[in-house]
Amino acid sequence: MTYIQGRIGGGIVGLTIDGRMEGQNIFGRIGGEVIGWDIALHFDGYSLRGRMGGAFAGRDIIATVDGGSVRGRMGGGLDGRDMDLALGHFVTGRCGGGVFGFDLNLQYEHATGVLRGRAGGETFGKDVELQLGHGFPLAAAPVLVCATIYYQQIKSRNNNGGGNSGGR
Repeated sequence: MTYIQGRIGGGIVGLTIDGRMEGQNIFGRIGGEVIGWDIALHFDGYSLRGRMGGAFAGRDIIATVDGGSVRGRMGGGLDGRDMDLALGHFVTGRCGGGVFGFDLNLQYEHATGVLRGRAGGETFGKDVELQLGHGFPLAAAPVLVCATIYYQQIKSRNNNGGGNSGGR
């Protein structure tokens, strides 16, 4: 069994990624222990498919891995986010569209299994620091980063949406 663990954002307002791989399946949690989403993915070396969140409020993840790239989508056709990522010593790419998306600029240290860098820009972005256990697929790690930030965007939108429903 191998694992992925770490944080996106700071220690107080950041989000956690905590997962393990058993065979070709990745199970874990993104967000936090109490308020977060479960994650269940299947990775066969060529594709990454599964779900984050529950059966009702969750989102599908479908991605293909082709050499040094990962391309796919999280969520549905209307409310989803595209992923276009390049893998290697530097993990770069974009999650989401041109307006509501964010860039990934990460560096992978193979000897230590550390993936760190930035998701988003200098001002509104978040620091990323993850530890990948021996054998955890590098292709799955940036997808989990994108999924975690997508989760935060959904929760933020749901908490801020709805307007003033309690008075005049």
